[in-house]
Amino acid sequence: MSVKNDEGQEVTELYLGIVEDYYATQSVEMIKGSDLQCMYEYLTAEVSDNASRVLREKGIDVIDSVVCARYVIRDYVRDVCSFLSTSLENDTDFPRCTDDSVATLLCECDEAVVYFMKVVREVAGNDMLVEYLKRPNGHPALPSNARLLCNRKGLGCMVVDPFCTMHGRSSYISACEAYKLSIFQNGPECSIRAWHQKMQQSNTLNTHQAVGLIFGAFFTQRSCGDDTTSLESWISSLSPSHQNSSDLSVWRGVLRWIQSLPPRVDRNKRELLVEQLIAHVGILAVEHPQFYLGMAIHNPSELKNMYLPSMPRSEMEMLTSAMGYVGWYKCRNGHPYTVGECTFPMEKTRCSAPGCGALIGGTNHTSVTGTTRLGIGIDHAEPGYFTDDTLKSSTYKNSIATMAMRFMLHAAMIIGASSSQFTQRQLAVVMKLSQPKDIMPALWKRLKLDFRSMKSCTSFTEEDLCMGLHMVFSSLCNRDLSAFYGGPKTNGVRVQLENFFQATSSDPVFASTQSREIVRKAREENTGAVTVLMLADSLGRSWSRILESPLAESDKTDHLPTVQSYRELMWRVREPVSFESFTRWFRLRSRNAVDFPVIEAVLSNEATLPLVEHIADILAWQSFLFSVLPSTITRDQASMWSNSYVIDTLAPADKRDQARGLLSAFCTAFNKSFHLVKFLYECNPNPFITEDGVVDLTGGKRGELDGLMGEKTTINFSLPTAFHGETEAAGLCTIRLLTALQDCHNRIVASLTALPEKSNLVAEEESHDMLEKPVRAVPLRRPGMTPSLRQQRDQEQQQEISDRPENEIQLNEMPRVPVVSHRTPIPIIRHRLLRYDRLTTLMPIVSAAAHQGLGPGGGHLKGFNFQRIDSELKEALLTSSSPLALHIHQFQFAGEVRKSGGLRGLAAKVKQVPLPAALADQIWAELDTQTRLARLQVVLEECMTFIVQTGGSTQSLDEGMLLESYILEVLLMRPGKWEEIRCPSLAQHIRLCHLQSLYVSLESQGDDDPLSTVALAYRAPLPEDMLLELQRVTSTGAIDTFVFLPILREFCTEQLSSAAWSEDAVLKEYLTYSSEVDLESLSWFENVPDSLMLKHAYWTYRTISDV
Repeated sequence: MSVKNDEGQEVTELYLGIVEDYYATQSVEMIKGSDLQCMYEYLTAEVSDNASRVLREKGIDVIDSVVCARYVIRDYVRDVCSFLSTSLENDTDFPRCTDDSVATLLCECDEAVVYFMKVVREVAGNDMLVEYLKRPNGHPALPSNARLLCNRKGLGCMVVDPFCTMHGRSSYISACEAYKLSIFQNGPECSIRAWHQKMQQSNTLNTHQAVGLIFGAFFTQRSCGDDTTSLESWISSLSPSHQNSSDLSVWRGVLRWIQSLPPRVDRNKRELLVEQLIAHVGILAVEHPQFYLGMAIHNPSELKNMYLPSMPRSEMEMLTSAMGYVGWYKCRNGHPYTVGECTFPMEKTRCSAPGCGALIGGTNHTSVTGTTRLGIGIDHAEPGYFTDDTLKSSTYKNSIATMAMRFMLHAAMIIGASSSQFTQRQLAVVMKLSQPKDIMPALWKRLKLDFRSMKSCTSFTEEDLCMGLHMVFSSLCNRDLSAFYGGPKTNGVRVQLENFFQATSSDPVFASTQSREIVRKAREENTGAVTVLMLADSLGRSWSRILESPLAESDKTDHLPTVQSYRELMWRVREPVSFESFTRWFRLRSRNAVDFPVIEAVLSNEATLPLVEHIADILAWQSFLFSVLPSTITRDQASMWSNSYVIDTLAPADKRDQARGLLSAFCTAFNKSFHLVKFLYECNPNPFITEDGVVDLTGGKRGELDGLMGEKTTINFSLPTAFHGETEAAGLCTIRLLTALQDCHNRIVASLTALPEKSNLVAEEESHDMLEKPVRAVPLRRPGMTPSLRQQRDQEQQQEISDRPENEIQLNEMPRVPVVSHRTPIPIIRHRLLRYDRLTTLMPIVSAAAHQGLGPGGGHLKGFNFQRIDSELKEALLTSSSPLALHIHQFQFAGEVRKSGGLRGLAAKVKQVPLPAALADQIWAELDTQTRLARLQVVLEECMTFIVQTGGSTQSLDEGMLLESYILEVLLMRPGKWEEIRCPSLAQHIRLCHLQSLYVSLESQGDDDPLSTVALAYRAPLPEDMLLELQRVTSTGAIDTFVFLPILREFCTEQLSSAAWSEDAVLKEYLTYSSEVDLESLSWFENVPDSLMLKHAYWTYRTISDV
C-alpha cells in the first residue's frame, strides 16, 4: 500500500470500511484471537521512515488488525457503558476486556485510548463520557489529565433537562425561577401566581400549558424537604372556569407521583432517564386531561371501554400471536378453542368453558356438528387492555410508534397507581390481576420491556433514545388532540389516533434519515455548554481528536500526508454497515415493506433463502443412487445398506471419488435444511428433528452426531418413497425436504416477478436431449390426508379460482415452467435456482448504498438508498433464476406395488380388461431369463404406482395407449434401458388396459408367491361346493375381478400375515372393514359367496386368479 499521495488516504479509508463491514457481518469467534503484531509494529515505530516502510510492506495486514482491535474495543465499550448506567459514582469495579492483546493496546497506544473515548461518546454521549472520566483510578483507558475531573463538585448523575422543548426555552426558564422562589414564598402573592398572571396577560400560555411547565420545573428542580405548599395552593385555587373536576384529579395525581419519588442521589442514570420520560407523559396528561392518558391516571376503570392505542386488536389476537400456528374454532355455545399440529381435529372432547361441556373437536379432520372454524387468526377488535407476561417484543412488529404509545400508556398507569389505593384497585381490574399489590411490579416490568424494545429497534444510545422520545412527547403535547378526548370508543378512532401519532410526532423524529443528527443536536442544546467546556478543559487537544475536528486553516500544510495522519485515519469512528443496522433502518418506516417489495421478500425469507440451492445437491445424490442401485433391491436391503457401502460396492471405481463428493454435499444440505420439514405426515411432527431443529435420524431426538446424515446412514433415508406407515417414514424425508425447498424458491421468485405460487404447472421437463414433450407436473398428495379434508381443500382452491377474473386465470394459472428432476443435468438446475448468501449477495449492495461520509466526523450512518438496493437486489437474484416445477421420481423397491395399493387403485384410474391367455403365454415364453422378468415387474410396478398417485382418470388417460409409449414418453425411461427389458409381443400388443392382468399373470408364473406371507390359519382348502360356486360366479362375470382381486390380495398380504383374527369370521365382512372402496355399494359384491371364511382367504385368491 502506498503513502505517496492523498489518494492513498482515500484508498486506505475505503478498504478499512470494507474490512470493518465484513467483520460486522461475521461472528465474534472469527474475530477474536486475530494477529495484532503488524499493527503493534506500525503503531510503535518511533521513526516515521520505519512506520512508512511497515505500511508499504504490510498495509493490508495492518488495516486488518486495526479493524479487529476496533471491533473488540467497540464491544468492550458497550459493557463499560452498561456498567456506568447501572452503578453509582463510587463504584469503580469496571468489567475487564476479554482480549488480552487489546487490553495491552489500551495501556500502550495513545490512538487506541482516544478511540475508546470516541466510542464512549458515540455510544452513550458526552454525559456518559463525563461519567466515565470522573471515576477515580478506574480504567486502563483513562488518560492521566482526565483525573482533574475527579475533584469537581456537583456533577452528580448528569442527565439532560428536556422540558424546555415543550413551549420554548424562555417560558420554561421563567417557570423554573418561579418554582424556586415559591419554595421560600407563600401566601396570595407567591411567585407562581405572579408568573401565571404574567403568562395570561401576554397570551403566551393557557392554564393547562402553564400547569405543565410548572410540573416540569417541579420535577427538575425539586430537592428533599422542599415546601410545596405554595404549589399545591396555586393548583387548588385555579378558577373552576378553567378546568373541571377531572382536570384537577389528573393534576393532583401527577403531583403526588412526583412527590413520592426518592432522592436523586439514590438513583442511577438509567433510572433517572426513565423517570424523566414518565414525568413527561404525566405533563402531557396534565395539559390534555381529557386525553386517554389523563383518564388512565384519574379514572382507570374507563380503560375497559376504550380501544387503547398500541394494544392488540383483541385478547384473541394476543393469544394467537403467543400460541403460533394453531387453528381456532368455536363450540356451539360460542366459546373459542384451538387445534394444533395440522389445525384440523383428530379427536373429540368437551368444551372446558365453565358450565358449557359442549362436544368439540372431531375425527379424521372433520369437525363435530355445531362447531365453527374461525381460521388461523381472528380479525375481531375488542375494547380493553390486552397484555400479559407472554407478551414479547416481537408483538410490536418493529414499529417504533407502537412501542412509544405503549410506553406512554404504561407510564400513565404507573402515575395513576401511585396516586391512591382506589386507582390501584381499578387498575387491577383493568389488567386482570387478582391483587392490587401486583400492579406496580407488573407495570414496571412492561415499561422496561417497552424501553428495551425501542432501544433495540432504533439502535440509539439510551440518552439519544430518551431525547427522541421527549421530542415526540413535546410534539404531541403541542397538537390539537380535542378530536380524541374521551378516549377511542371505536376501533376506527384508535386507528386514526395511531396514524395521527405516527405521522405527526413519531416519524419526524425516528423515521427521518437525519434522525440521529436531529436528536443529537436537540440533546446538546438542552445540555448546554457546561459539559462540553468541562471535557475540553480536561482533555485539552485530545478533545479535538475525539471530535475529529478538521484542521484549522493555519494548521494545514501542503506537504504529503504524514504517518501520523494515517494513524488518525485508521482510528476514526465509523459505524459499521451491518445486516442488523440495515434491518433496523428498513423497519423504522412501516411503508418500506410496501415500497420496496424485493427487500421485504429477502428479509422475510432470509433464514431459508441460502438453503434453496441445496435442491441441486439432493437431486445430484439421488441421481447417483438411481443410476447404481439394482432394480431388485428390496426395502429391507435399503434399510441395511449405508451410503458408504453403496459407493464402495456398487459405484464404478473411477467414479467413487466423485460419488463421495456428491455424498458430502448431500449430507451438508440435508443437515442444514431438514429443520424446514415440520411434519412428515399430515398431523404427525417430524420424528427426525429435535426441538432445536437438529437432525437425529435415530428417532431418539437426542441431537448427537451419530444422528446426523452421514456416510454410515442407510440409503432408505435418501431414496424418495411415499407409502403409509410409521416404518416408511424414512422414504418421506427427501420428498418433504425437496417440497419445502421448492415452495420457498417459488414463493420468493413469485414475489419478485409477480408469477403465481403454483406447483401444478404445465411444464416441459429437461431431459438429456432437452426435446421431450410437455407433461403436467402434479403435486404429491400428502399421506394421511383423508378424503373429507382433501375435498374441503379442493373446494377452497376451486373457490379461489372462481373468484378471480377470467383473464387472470388464463394468464396466471398455467404458466409454462420447466420441470426438473434427478434426470435433469445438475448444472442446469443450479443455473435456475436462487443463489443467495448474505455476505456476497446482500451486504456488498447494502454497503454501496449506505449514506455515510468518508471525512472526519462523518462516519455515522444516515440511512440507505433503499430504491437502489431494491433494484440491484432484484437483478442479482433474478439473473438466471426462475420458478421451479420439481418432479420427484419415487424409487420403486421390488414388490412394492403390494404396499402402494397400485393394483387396487389401478382400475379406478384406467379401465382394465382381461389379457388373452395366448398372448400371456407368448410373453412368458419371450422373457427368457429370471432377471429380465424381475426388471419388467419393477417397471410395471412403477407404471401402476405413478398412474395411481398422479391422480389420472379414465377421461384423462387413454386405456388403449401402448404400454411402451407410456413408459418412454411419460415415465421418461431411457430407450436403451427399456430395450434391455422389452420383448416383441409386449411392445406390440400390451396397452394400459392390460396392466393389471399382465402383472398378475407374470406374478403367478414366477417363482415368488405373492401371498407367501399369509399365515397358515388362513390357508384352509375350499370345500367342494364352495369351490364350484366360486368358479361359477367368477367365470360368468358375476364378480368384477379387476376390482375385487387387488382388494383381496392387499387384504391378504397386509392383514393376514399373522393369525390375529378369528379364522371362522366372514371374509366379506372383514373386506368391507379394511377396504377404502365402499364394496357394499357395488352391485356385484353381493355375488361373492357369504359362506367364505377368513380361513379360506388364500385359496379364494388362488381360485379367482386361476379362473
